[in-house]
This record gives sequence, structure tokens and C-alpha cells, in this order.
Amino acid sequence: MSEHNQTRPETNSSAEAMKKLFVEYKKAQDKLQQLQQQRTEPLAIIGASCRFPGGANDLQQFWQVLADGINTITPVDPTRWDAGHYYAAEQKAPGKMYTTHGGYLQLALDQFDHQFFAVSPKEAKALDPQQRLLLEVAWEAMEVAALDPQQLKGSATSVFIGMSSDDYAHAHLKSGDPATIDAYSMTGATHSTAAGRLSYTFGFEGPAVTVDTACSSSNVALHLACQSLRSGESDLALVGGVNLILTPIAHIAFTKLQAISPHGIVRTFDADASGYVRAEGCGLVVVKRLSDALRDGDPIMALVRGTAVNQDGRSNGFTAPSGLAQQKVIRQALHNAGLQPLDVDYVEAHGTGTPLGDPIEVEALQTVYGAGRPATQPLKLGSVKTNLGHLEPAAAISGLIKLLLSLSHRQLPASLNFATPNPHIQWQGAPVQVVDRLQDWQVGGDVENGGVRRAGLSSFGFSGTNSHVIVEQAPDIERQLHSSSAQLLILSGRQLIALQQQAERFADFLQLHNVELADLAYTSACGRSLFQERLALVVQDKASAISALRQIADGQLQGADRARLSSHEHKPQALALLFTGQGSQYVGMAQQLYQQLPVFRRALDEVLALFAAELPLPLQDVLWPEQPSELINDTAYAQPAIFAVQYALAQQWLADGVAPQYVAGHSIGEYAAAVVAGVFSLADAARLVAARGRLMQQAPGEGGMTAVFAARPAVDSLLLGYRGQLSVAAVNATDVTVVSGALSAMAQFIADCQAQDLETRPLVVSHGFHSPLMEPVLADFAAVAATVQYHEPNLTFVSALTGQPECKALTRPDYWVAHVREAVLFLPVLQYLQQQQVQVLLEVGTTDTLTGLARRLMQAQPATATLLASQKRDQPGLQTYLLALGQLQLRQPMRGVTAFYQQQQARRIAIPTYPFQRESHWMPLRYDLSQPGLSPQGLTEQGNSAVSQLGISVQHALLGERLETPALGGQ
Repeated sequence: MSEHNQTRPETNSSAEAMKKLFVEYKKAQDKLQQLQQQRTEPLAIIGASCRFPGGANDLQQFWQVLADGINTITPVDPTRWDAGHYYAAEQKAPGKMYTTHGGYLQLALDQFDHQFFAVSPKEAKALDPQQRLLLEVAWEAMEVAALDPQQLKGSATSVFIGMSSDDYAHAHLKSGDPATIDAYSMTGATHSTAAGRLSYTFGFEGPAVTVDTACSSSNVALHLACQSLRSGESDLALVGGVNLILTPIAHIAFTKLQAISPHGIVRTFDADASGYVRAEGCGLVVVKRLSDALRDGDPIMALVRGTAVNQDGRSNGFTAPSGLAQQKVIRQALHNAGLQPLDVDYVEAHGTGTPLGDPIEVEALQTVYGAGRPATQPLKLGSVKTNLGHLEPAAAISGLIKLLLSLSHRQLPASLNFATPNPHIQWQGAPVQVVDRLQDWQVGGDVENGGVRRAGLSSFGFSGTNSHVIVEQAPDIERQLHSSSAQLLILSGRQLIALQQQAERFADFLQLHNVELADLAYTSACGRSLFQERLALVVQDKASAISALRQIADGQLQGADRARLSSHEHKPQALALLFTGQGSQYVGMAQQLYQQLPVFRRALDEVLALFAAELPLPLQDVLWPEQPSELINDTAYAQPAIFAVQYALAQQWLADGVAPQYVAGHSIGEYAAAVVAGVFSLADAARLVAARGRLMQQAPGEGGMTAVFAARPAVDSLLLGYRGQLSVAAVNATDVTVVSGALSAMAQFIADCQAQDLETRPLVVSHGFHSPLMEPVLADFAAVAATVQYHEPNLTFVSALTGQPECKALTRPDYWVAHVREAVLFLPVLQYLQQQQVQVLLEVGTTDTLTGLARRLMQAQPATATLLASQKRDQPGLQTYLLALGQLQLRQPMRGVTAFYQQQQARRIAIPTYPFQRESHWMPLRYDLSQPGLSPQGLTEQGNSAVSQLGISVQHALLGERLETPALGGQ
């Protein structure tokens, strides 16, 4: 027995060690699984924006270019450079180019909103317009993602930008004239500062990398961004590319390589393919881990399933493509995505239209994607370069954004200029097919992949760096919209004109698109930055929204449905909650809030349940009776009803993000104020309020109340002869004093007032509250008050019993007993808040009685404060509440606005972006001292001229237009 006892500790120790080892092993397994999931988790593209040739200066215009099969290639505008001076048909002519065609932006490239991005005019002038484009397009991409860029300051947001050209450097760094170099020449013209400038401007703290792998730059940038997100290095990434053609130098260089088509036509996969056409543009996307995007309710455009990058290595020529390397990079991207070749329906090819490149690329695609692919499910091919030209470092981002739009519209646009298949490509029996017309995106293998649309995106740099990306349609997220009858729109701008232009854009958006008003409202209120000029607008439906927005655009900034805040007003402001007293009750009060606001509904249900044990009838039947009823005016029900609604409103405001520094109440209103300040619990408050209402209803004697329009000293002198019968019940304003007491004495008192030329107004009440008539019930109320547990307030509680902040007094039952009998000193409450410079007074109740008193005081004693009512008797419902919420949102964004729309299951969507207010900032380009430099006037003329050549309007580029392309029968 003793031996057994001696060995037991060792056995237990061994078991404990094994158990501990197993726990550690399980933790390590879980960690390994978590890391594996991170490495393979799809990434969500949640926003995008662009500036592409042919007037495709936003996503909608770009889709129209694609869907309408528009060839955007044009001859170079003479204001860029003198085409005749640099042109020669002979390919080997020194210093000459054999084509001047290109895909040029229809923008005045000298224009930039330097104030918006806090760039001085001098720096803006030296700033490469590529960096200016990146700033604008990055901002818009974040807005399309419904992200407030100002809220991303300090975040682990990374920036990866493809960029290689530096034409603007010829204005200063490469001008040959040292006098043109200034303090901003290096930071304004070097590639490293392009990504860094975005991070600096927006306050991002993730990696910022400018990538130059030639034509594959922006795809490589996406690959690096995905790695950064999956490793946890970044939580959000901006990815894109930019390219501008400002001088003829690169045109001449690529002519010598004989890479450019002499015809100025991209004929990808066609027998007449003769090279690519240079193009310019800028595109960015916003990328996030899918789990984070789903958690945050981001608008997901598509998913990135897998990416891969490799190098040709020692191939058959430095600039020649390698088919084997292309096969490898595609296979690696599929492997990284966890997909099979048949899971991909379409490939947006690199597709430059070169005689050598196209056959090699198609053969690589056939080898990888064609393996086991049935003839009935051919791999579809296309190239956006046939629309835009080759954007070089921005080429892949143009293809990616094409895929985003194609997935969204579930259509594949035509790859243009495809008339005769290239005979060097093995088409017969090959399971590939060029998309030569706009068609529905059919999905093959429905059983295998659940009908999911997927595409590959290839991009191969002439540096030998290859990349491939697998993109997938966004997941379907079901929702059941619970739209309220009113919506809150927020508009803002750095200048008033920008705010008005935003209103016009919103009106056009609602008129032209079938979108939910709640989605627009949610995005405008929660997915945009707030600038100096701000306006809140409450609307009931689309028609009223369009009408009001057009009024604002025309300069009508004032109205009952809107509130404006100027730049000097939005700063941290002290806020007080004011809780209304008796007399504010009415049948049907707050019913719409109960129906539309879940937080309010839950809070009211909670307090109604507590009153069920205290009142003879359910309070809800008193608030919203099915048959006409006046029970709401009986004090026994009126006070619980007022308290219940105020408590629920207070919980709603607190959930909205309101953070009061002060609370105050008028008579019964102090009970809800006390609960908010933590003086007693909700359950104790319900017992106190029910007892107070019941006992005051039972108070003996017939009483009444009269408002006297005079200061208290004058009223006190008249009351000297009415001791024990009448007393001051409330001091509401400097010239309004309420008298209460026995009706038998009230008539004579009114006559005394009239004799002194003092105006009086009898009040409709059931009892003489706050008068000697209340004294018989004080003992019974004291007995109830003695059972309550009290605490010191956690907010500044300005007492209407003393007109000053109170703390310990609130924890004594005798305070609440005196509260029944003594006068309500609300004027001193308001005067104290005014002395403390409280800038926002928010009335928590069903009327605007107390804010009316505050307004009266401000007229008598001028002060600046914002007065907000939660509800109004003549305008019950959501409109008043939302307008107050909007005004608070204008001062300081609150999380509750987000909650309000999330409760409706509203979504943040892509809505019109910010209207930049641009000015000219330009340095003449001095690439050839024998030729005049490109001037701001020339650039503006060039933008208009290019539009004119395409026969489209500057204001509505490409809308409603369809241009012929060579493949469709004309040039």
C-alpha cells in the first residue's frame, strides 16, 4: 500500500505532462491551420476608379466604351507635340516615329485641385501629373469603396503602384536648364514618391512601393499587395498603375524596337496584327481580406483568388516572350487559388497584337487551360488593349477593372479588330474562342463550381517579368431591406460650390439609376469624408430627394428638411440632454420611432415591462390606443408614459454615439435624466415614477396652474397674500413664471395680475402640481423613495430644484420628495448651461418645449448654441429625429448613424464621387529645345480637341455614342 502511494505522484505528473503536451500540440495545429487559411483566403476588391482614353473617366463611362465596342485610339493632338516634325514613314529614320496614334486621355492634364490635397501652388506646378492623377483616382476609389479616407489615417493601409514613364521630368529635372529645378523637382518627379505621396497625403502607415516591371507593373503591384494583406502586414491596400504620354521620346524609342503598330490599330489575335498602340491612363483598386470586408459590410466588386509572378530568365531574347514561363506562372496562380483550369471561363489576355507575342500567349493558354477542356466549354479570350491601347505600366489595371465591370454586368465585351484569325495560332480543335461581340457571360461546369464566374488576367513585361491573376465574381449576399419612411443624406465639400455640385450629382444618380434611397443615404452619411461645408437633408422618398437635391444645387440651402453647417462651426462641442416635463404627452407619441428604430423599440419594451407590474393597464395601450382615449392625460399614466419614451429616446441617442457632458430635466423629466446619469436603476426609477404619478393623481383638492408673463420677483410680491393656497410652480424664463395651487384662490390671483397689467394664461392641467396641494402625498412618496438605492451621478446633473449642479443631494430620498412639492427652476438651469458655454442642447422628449425656452433665453441674453429636438408635437416621427441626428453628425461623425442604416440592412454602394475644383498648374515641357514646350492652354485645347475628334460631349463623354472600329468596317 505504501509503495502504491509512493508511485502515484509520478504517474499523475506524467499524465499532466502528456495532457499539457497535447494542449500545446493542438494550439500549434490550430495556429498552422489559421496561417494556411490566411495564405489562401480570397481577397475582396471593394472599390475602383479610373481615367482611361475615350472619355472613360469613371467606371460607368469605361463600361460604356467596352459595351459599345468603342475604339478610343486617335492621332496625337498637335498641342502635345508637332506630329509632322517627328513623323516619318521610314521606320529607321533617325529621331522619327512611324505612327503618332495613341490612346490619349480626354482631360486637361494641367488641371489639379491643389487645395483639396493640401498642395501649395508652387509644389503643384512641379508635381508630375501622374502623381496628381493617382491622388484623384485613389480618393475616388476609396469613395467607391464607401470608405472615409480621413478615417484611415494611421491605419495599416499599403500602396502598390505600377509606374515607369517620367515625361514631366523634362519640364525641370531633364530640361537641360538647371534654372527650372526647384525644391519640389525631386519629390514631384521621381517614381518612389508616387506611392509615398499617397501614403503621406492620406496618413497610411503600411508599405508604399512603386513597381516598375514595364508592362506587368500593375499586376505585380497587385501580387505584392495580396501578399502584404495575407501576411497581416496590411489591412487594406490601394493598388494601381499610371501612365502619361507627354513627349514623343518614348514613341520614338518603341518605333526603333518596331513594337508599335504603324497603322495605329491593335489587332489582337488577328492575322493583320502589327504591334501595339501606346496609351495612357490611370486606374486603382482597393483590396481587403474577404473576411474583413464581410465583417465590415463593404461593397464587394470581385474577389482575387490567386496571383503569381515569375521571370523568363535566359530566354530567346531579352524582350521576347517565353511561352514556358507563361505556362508556369498561370499554373502557379491556379495552384495558389486552389482551382483547376476548368474553373476559369475567360482570360483577359496580355494581347498586345504583336505577331510574335499573340501566338506564344495563346499556345500557353491552350496548354494550361485547354487540358481536358471540352469543345462545348471553350476558354473565352479578349484584350482591353483593342479598346484603349497599351497603357504599359497601367495596362494590367485597365484589364482588371474591365473584369470587375464584366463580372458586375455578367457580360463579356468584344475584343475589337478581330476579323481574320492569326494563322500562326492553332485554332482548329483548340478549346479557345475570341470574344468578338458583346455577350452574356455563360458559366461552364455549373455542377463543379456552383455557377461561379472566374477569369484569368495575364500581364507580361518586356523586362521578362510575367504575372497572372485569378479573379472571381463577388459572393451573393442576401438581404431584406427594412427601409424607413425617411432617410438622412449628408453632403459636404471643401467649398460651397463643391457641395452644390455634389447635390446635383446625387440627384442625377437617383434619377438615372434603380438604387435604394437607403443605400445612397447610408453611403453619404457613413462612407464619405466630412469637409468644411456641410449639409444634412431629410427626405421621404426618391422624388422628394431629387427635388430637394436640385434645390440645393441651385443654392437653396435653407429649409425645414435641411440644416447647414459652415466651416467655423464644426469643432468639439459640449452637449447637454434636456428631458421634457409633464404636458408633453399626447396620443400616438413616438409610435413611428418604435416602428423604425430597433434600439428605441427594445428600450421601450424593457421599461413597459417594468410598468406592467405598477399600472392597472398596459402602458402601450395608453400610448397608442386602438380606440380614442384620454388616459394619456391622467397623471397616473402621463408621467410613466413620458418617462418611458424619454428613457427609450435616451438609449437611442446614446447608441447613436451622443456623449453628453450635462443632463437636466423639467419636473418628471429629471427621472430619465437621473437614470442616464446613473443615479438609480431603471427598475427603481419605474417604481418611483409609477408611485409619483399615482399619488399626485390622488392628491386632494381642486387645483390649477397659470402662466404669468412676468419675472419671479413681481409674481412673488403678488403671492404674499396667498400663503398655503398658491405658490410658484416653475420659473421657465426671465418673463414667464408659473403659479399653481387651489382653484378657489386662483381666480382672485389672476384678477390681481390683471390689475398690475400682467398677462396671464391658464394651463390645461388636472392638478395644481408643485404647490401646497401636493403636501398630503409627500409622506407616502417618501416611503417609496426610501426603498431606492442611489448613486452619485456620473455626468454633471444640473438640478431644476436648485438651478445648480447637484451630486450628493441626489442620493438622498428627501431630494426626490421635495422635487414633488417645490418649484421647477428651469430658467437657472438654462442660465447655468449658458455660463458653461454648452454649445448643443438636445431635448429628449416628444416636444420642443425646453429648446423653445432656451431660444427665448438666447433672445433675451444673446448666446450661440444649437438647439435640437428629438420630436415635435406638430411633426412626430422620424423626420425631426433624423434632422437632429444629421446636425449632430455634421459636428462630429457618430457611430450611431451607421447603426441606424445597418438596422435597415442598407448597404454602402458606389455613388457619385467628389467634384474636384481644379486649377491650372503646369511647366512647359522642354524635351526638344527646337520645339515649343507643351503649355497649359495647349493641354486644355487638347482635351477638347480629342473629344471633338470622337464627336462626343465633354460633359457626357461617350454617353449615347457608338463609334465604328476597323473591325466593324471603318476607320
